[in-house]
Amino acid sequence: MKKTLIPMLVTLVAVLAYSSAPLHS
Repeated sequence: MKKTLIPMLVTLVAVLAYSSAPLHS
């Protein structure tokens, strides 16, 4: 379970952090 759950959580956090960051540079 954890072997698939941890990478999924990491990916989710990364996507959330990327989407919450200002895309315009």
